[in-house]
Amino acid sequence: KLISLFAMADDDVDPLDAFMESVSAELALADAHLATARPELVEADDPLQDYVSVPVEDANDAPDESDVVEANDDRDIALLPLVDHSSVKYPPFRKDILKPHPDLLAMTSEQIKKARAEIGVQIHGRGQIAAPGLIFGHLGLSDRLIAAASASGFETPTPVQSQAIPVALSGRDLIGVASTGSGKTAAFLWPLILHLQAQSHRSTGGPSALVLAPTRELSSQIYLEARKYLKHANKKAPANRTLRVAGVFGGMQMYQQSLELAAGVDLIVATPGRLLDHLRKGNTYLDQVTFVVIDEADRLLQMGFEAQARAILSQIRPDRQSLLFSATFKRRVESLARSILKDPVRIAIGTIGAASLTVRQDIRIFSNVNDRIAWLKAQVPSLLDRGQLIIFAGTRASCDQLSKELHPCKVAVMHGEKTQAERMEALHLIKKNLVQVVVATDVAARGLDLPSLGTVVNFELARDVDSHVHRIGRVGRKGQDGEGLAITLLSEDMEKKVARSLPSILANLEQSGQKAPAAAWSMARRLAPDECSRARSATPGSAGNGGGSYVPVLVRSNPQVTSGLGSLSESNKSSKRFESSGIGSAEQLRSQFRSSFQKSSHTLGMNIAVSASPNKASRTDASVPKSGITPMANPPSTVPSSRWDQPSSAVPTQAIDEPAKKKSRWDS
Repeated sequence: KLISLFAMADDDVDPLDAFMESVSAELALADAHLATARPELVEADDPLQDYVSVPVEDANDAPDESDVVEANDDRDIALLPLVDHSSVKYPPFRKDILKPHPDLLAMTSEQIKKARAEIGVQIHGRGQIAAPGLIFGHLGLSDRLIAAASASGFETPTPVQSQAIPVALSGRDLIGVASTGSGKTAAFLWPLILHLQAQSHRSTGGPSALVLAPTRELSSQIYLEARKYLKHANKKAPANRTLRVAGVFGGMQMYQQSLELAAGVDLIVATPGRLLDHLRKGNTYLDQVTFVVIDEADRLLQMGFEAQARAILSQIRPDRQSLLFSATFKRRVESLARSILKDPVRIAIGTIGAASLTVRQDIRIFSNVNDRIAWLKAQVPSLLDRGQLIIFAGTRASCDQLSKELHPCKVAVMHGEKTQAERMEALHLIKKNLVQVVVATDVAARGLDLPSLGTVVNFELARDVDSHVHRIGRVGRKGQDGEGLAITLLSEDMEKKVARSLPSILANLEQSGQKAPAAAWSMARRLAPDECSRARSATPGSAGNGGGSYVPVLVRSNPQVTSGLGSLSESNKSSKRFESSGIGSAEQLRSQFRSSFQKSSHTLGMNIAVSASPNKASRTDASVPKSGITPMANPPSTVPSSRWDQPSSAVPTQAIDEPAKKKSRWDS
């Protein structure tokens, strides 16, 4: 076999392109080998021999300590023995169920190429690849699923749906690389349902389809989506053809899950640890599974579940159809894809691992953590005008501290130390719009899909760029109104180990077409010089390369939006959503917060007087805050002030440096 092209230290090579080229080369060699090899030698070459145990490739691939703390200890469960699939005679099943629309059949190769370019789809694979469907009528979906799509708020297919659904229905294995919120859950659930309906017989003793996800929150989200779509798909279906789904993840009683599995299900949505528990107890079997989906594969590997995932896949027939979705495509994802997919089609939406283009990112720089807290407290009322708010912190202690600082705001706190009952209650309050602010760690917020969410605040930096992309992907999702806003708070007193991810986050920001602040690049050079050099070399023309005569604090892709977040114009729809939920308008919420926050906090850097010249920024002595914040570069000629941007005396608050609590077995 060829050595993986990822061994090449060429930053200009697209990792997914390199993988697909190596796959094509391997398949060409395999074809030549099959033409001359003896049958007994071919049969002895079992590609599943590496499923159960694959060593970590290097130290950089090992899960970080934060992941080990947050993830539950289900990954220590004993793995399953390898199955000898050569001794099993599996029944045939249908893979290619695509019925191409006549309009698509009439398209020329140039027209197909142009259609993919228009929706930002990059595709790579051998042989004939199904054309994208730009309307639901071209995707090959049933009338009931089209009705379900319309009921879910989809007017037209998203880019990943346009191409992934026809490819999946044609029976091909698939790698889907797309940012969170791109509609990829429906992109694999709809073909999965049609695959189940197309089979001539219904499996007994186990499911026919499996979806694996890294966390219980994400699994729960997928499970609820599957139930919703199956409700439409099962209309007018005979009793013996009604499809059923089971959720197999932590936080729910094993006994109740075992009863549901024993009653017979067609689809299982699961986390690796809990599914292994049921497999070891004989509560279900995977020998009849013909359709497999791994969602957020990068996060699954990052959390240390690779061995569990491979053990589960080793129980499934090797000629299954497999779909793998990931927001990034790094070496370990490539290794997993190479071993579980056969002749896959690669679909990438935009730049691999890049931030969503529907999210506007702002960066603010402060002197210390107390200033960050004061700014956040002062701006919560304004941010709530956009809709619900998620604040990301790095540790559980930080989450708990922030929830106290934001009193009297009703805050839902989600981290690994919370019991499942507390998590489910928090999710219920969030979904019902009874809570407007969520404070969470990275792992606990996975799978949150909130149509009312307007803003993400990174109070503490994500530990790597992938986690950052997943964080900001909570906003700007399909079904949310307006442009998403993600605000990252930095301070001069950040520890170097915390700032290691800053250079790659800034480079990622510029890959999405937004300019990173020169002040942030300066901080990155000081706190993480080695990482900064690598990030700058990978991002030509970045601010870190010396461009610009200003030191900006706030960078916006829309110059019409000013530095007063209280005057954001996108708030009208969010205000109406809050009013319709029966909890009062956003204006009432602002009034509630104003009296509490005005005495204890001040708005930092919000009363900066700027000149009318687009090339200069000046400050008056009276308006210069003591926090040491530098004004925004290239500000608008006029800065309308918000009535919330009133200075007041600052009250020092305790720095958030409490140690994490003892690890709980329920952390996920």
